[in-house]
Order: sequence, then structure tokens, then C-alpha cells
Amino acid sequence: MKLTLNDSTKTVARRRKQLNMASVRQQAHTFESIQPYMKKLTRQYPQAGAKRLRDWLAQKQIFVSDRHLIRKYNHHFHAEAVKRRKGKRLKRKRFWSAGVFETVAVDQHDKWKRFGLYLHLGMETFSGALLWVEPWWTNSNPRLICSYYLRMARTHGGVPLLTQSDPGSENNGIANAQTTIRQRLDPSLTGLLQHRWMRGHSNIKPEIKWSQLRREFTEAYEALFDLGLLNGWYDRWDSLQYNIFRWLAIPFLKRNLDEYIRMHNTSKPRADKTKVLPLGRPEHILYHPERFDNARDFKVLATEEDFSYVEELYAPPDHPVFNLVPRDFGCEIERYYHALGEPEVTIDSFWNIYHHLLNDLQESPFREEILETLASEVEREMTIAGEHMDLLEGMAEQEDSDTSGCDTSGWSSGDDDWQEEEEGGGLMREVEDLSHGL
Repeated sequence: MKLTLNDSTKTVARRRKQLNMASVRQQAHTFESIQPYMKKLTRQYPQAGAKRLRDWLAQKQIFVSDRHLIRKYNHHFHAEAVKRRKGKRLKRKRFWSAGVFETVAVDQHDKWKRFGLYLHLGMETFSGALLWVEPWWTNSNPRLICSYYLRMARTHGGVPLLTQSDPGSENNGIANAQTTIRQRLDPSLTGLLQHRWMRGHSNIKPEIKWSQLRREFTEAYEALFDLGLLNGWYDRWDSLQYNIFRWLAIPFLKRNLDEYIRMHNTSKPRADKTKVLPLGRPEHILYHPERFDNARDFKVLATEEDFSYVEELYAPPDHPVFNLVPRDFGCEIERYYHALGEPEVTIDSFWNIYHHLLNDLQESPFREEILETLASEVEREMTIAGEHMDLLEGMAEQEDSDTSGCDTSGWSSGDDDWQEEEEGGGLMREVEDLSHGL
């Protein structure tokens, strides 16, 4: 059953009825009826405001026409959290981008190092769309980081004009892959690196998204994992506990981060009269820039042959960095998980499943062999995580330009495009997207 742009309102209503999808008016939610949904959401996303909670509800096909209903719920049950979110002063700053896929910016996140988890993010800077947020047991291997870029390129059928990141050898894989593909498609670029190094905290857009993600997403999961540390259930330096933890935590986080990306990319930001770039859902701007003041799409089309060539050079799929856990251990834990009935991993069930698997593996007749295998993998994984990749030789670097210029002091935090300084400054900053060169 497919809808088209030419379908009438009655046709849409008839199809919606066939799918048992009630409209906003038909759902007719009240303060009492939204409470079960809100209770679950506020537990999972305790720092989400009224707009973001409404976005999350929409993802679950729960439509609330009156945003004041959600505000009323927050003021009634979470008054202190509302007060904390409002205690900010604002100052406007600027960011420039020429069009869709002019630049893809990437950045890593190490604030979950104590759990043995690391995150990496990629975003399209013009639309603000999140392209990936990936959890893994390292974010310093250039082949791993390059694989995120190639997955994005395959999804969109091309590459941006430029990629950009903080300086660091972990980003050499993306820089090399981007440069190789661009030079294969345009030999006139030979000798020019197609990656921009953003020095001095100037890679501001991903930093802002990290701060937004920490406020809107990570608090509940951080509290969940801290529970294991505080109660002595989980020791990052115990190889058995660590491998069980990451076997559970990484797919669990990945599933929930994918939901966050869908919510973020399909939600319309707050209205802003001062914004020059088109205001709309990031996904709409990303895929249909021509509908927003004839914005341009700078994506450079590439083929599977180009992606496969670069993948073999910089991110071969058989590289051990792509193993969630050591393979032999993975087969063993899969067997015990299957014996448990393959329960769904949630915030409520995470530690129960962890304890069951830990007990089963500790009582396994192959316990000694398992521990020996994991002990032998520790040093190998440290080598894999710290693997170095040289940057392509003889390439002139892209200089920082005004297309990425903004005041970048402090660290980012906020709903849309806000940046916050250290507490001593007591200041939040908004980055206003401005286009040029169109």
C-alpha cells in the first residue's frame, strides 16, 4: 500500500484507517491518557523538553496536538528539571555552509571511557542531519572510522565535496578514502587533500550535536552503566565481565541511537526568524534541498566500484577491529544467550541478562579456555585500537575557511544549535546557519 503526492485527503484518510492509524483528533489525548507514555519517555530521556518529548511521541505514533499538555505534565511531575533547563542566557553566533553535502563533519566522543565504550558521530552540516552515531569498543582505529564514512556514502550514492574533523591519525582513514574517491572521479584534484582539519576547537557543529545528544539521550544510559560500577557488578578491567558487557551494551546502544537519529532527522526545529538557511526537518532538507529556496546539492555521485576499491585499501571487512568480541567467545556467549530464551535487552533487563550470562560462563566447563582466550586478546585489541594509518603523501591540505567559521570557545550544549561555555562563563551560544556562494 503506497501513498503518492497526488493522493487526495480522503484517500490518505481511508488508507490510514485500513492501517489502524488514528489521527491526532481521533486519538484525543488528555492529561491523564498521555501519562503512561510520558512516564516511560521521561525515564529514558529525563532531560528532554516539551518539544523533544512530543517528537519522541510522534515516532511511536502517539500524536499530541496541544504542546501545552506536555508542558503541563512536565511542570506537574518534573518541575525541578524544567527549572534547570531554563536557567540559561543566550548569545547568537554564526556558522556558514554552502549547501547540502558541501561538508560532512565527524567527531569522536570519549566520555564513556570508564565503561570501555566509545562513540563516533558524522553529520551533514547544511541540513544538520545526523548521518551516523556509532558505539564501539574503540574510536581510534582509522579503518573503523573509515567504515562509517563508506556506509554513509553507499547509503547516499555519493560523497561530499569535503570531509572535516579535528586533527588526529584516527581520521586519516576518512581523509584518505574521501581524497581517493574524489581524485578517481576528478583527476584535476590530484595533489589536493579533500579533507579539512579543524584546529582549535573549530569543528563546532559535531561538538554541538554531542552536547545535545548528552542532554537528550545519554543520561539514562550513563546512569544504567554507572549502576554496574557502583554496585561492583562490572569491572572494566576484568576481561570476562568486559566482553559480556560490550556484547550486550553495544548492540543495545546502537538500536537506541538509531531511533534517536530517526527522531532527530524527522523532527522540525523550533521556528527562528533570524535563520537564513531553510528551516525544516533535516531529512527533508537533505533529500530535497530544491524545495527549500532552491538550495543546491553538492553531493558527488560515485559507484559501488569506487566504494569497493577504497574499502579494500582503507577498511577491509575482514579486519579484526570489526569483531564485536573475539570470535570464539562470541560463539560461546551466543549459545548461552540462546539458552536464556534470547530476552530483549532493555534498560530494565540489562543487568539481569548480564548476571545470568556471567554466572553461566563462570560455571562453564570451558571456563579456563575462555579466560585464556580473552587474556590473549587483551594486548591484541590494544594494538588494533592504536593502529596507525599514514595520510596520503604529497597532498596539500585544505585550509580552515569561513565556511566553517564561528566562535568556538567552550563546549557545546543545547536543543537545535546551542553552545555552552564553562560554568564560570555561564553562557550558551547558538550557531546560526548561514549559506553563501549559492
